[in-house]
Amino acid sequence: EYQISDEKKLQEVLNALRRVNWSFPVPEANNNYAKKYFYSIKKVLLDSDSRLLNKIFGGEKNFLAYQGIYKMYEIRSGYEHSDGLPVNSWIAMGMMEKGDCCGWYDSGVKDIMYATDCSCDETKEIMAGIIEERFHTFTDDPKYAVLFFRKKILSQWNEPLYQSIYFSAKNLRNDLLEPGSFLEGIYNRPEVHDKVFWFADLMQALVYFGMLLYYLFAVRKDTQPFAYLLAVTIIGGFFFSILWEAKTRYIFPYYVMMYPLAVVGYFRAVEQIRKWTGV
Repeated sequence: EYQISDEKKLQEVLNALRRVNWSFPVPEANNNYAKKYFYSIKKVLLDSDSRLLNKIFGGEKNFLAYQGIYKMYEIRSGYEHSDGLPVNSWIAMGMMEKGDCCGWYDSGVKDIMYATDCSCDETKEIMAGIIEERFHTFTDDPKYAVLFFRKKILSQWNEPLYQSIYFSAKNLRNDLLEPGSFLEGIYNRPEVHDKVFWFADLMQALVYFGMLLYYLFAVRKDTQPFAYLLAVTIIGGFFFSILWEAKTRYIFPYYVMMYPLAVVGYFRAVEQIRKWTGV
């Protein structure tokens, strides 16, 4: 029953509504949020000038469409959109110990938030208390603090597969792998997995050693600071991994950055050895 000059844009609106599983038009708009959003959509559809639709669906207004989808979820569920776990909850997780895991992700933090009826403010206050308690634990027992963060750093930076096989296996779900294939062997046969792990471990050692050579021989005063952008990013990532909730897959982007720098490190090291030996 609605008319608009641009049928393609109309279809985009209907598709957007369909993607969030929301019936259109709204059969009942009982609350102010629903009425306000319903009539704003109706105004767009009745507007003979399609520029209003372009504003919503154009690249410069993606944020508005993004917020609109959240509003539709709120209308349908009856709950306001939450920002999720507060930032300090990820820092708190990075200071917790559970079993042999130091600073790794702990789903118990979500349970705490659920217990507060998903109150971000209350959860933030509880997390602040946990951070304070753990901070005092570390300061009261420096040896324990050193051991804790040693485990946390090594568990992230010393895993050569960076959880790649673990997470891809989780995403396979019920997909069947071809029996006897290399991919099937990685997931189901230890002898194949161990060979992949051994090769990845060797590559990691070569790359890490190359990065050490880079920092020793490639960093020079007369070089433009921008040339060290990746190297500085990796150092920042290292310190961030100490502070934040831990997963070794978070380290993978930094590992990729190391490859070109490691090559430069080996090249500079060979140059320096030639200077020392006169070869």
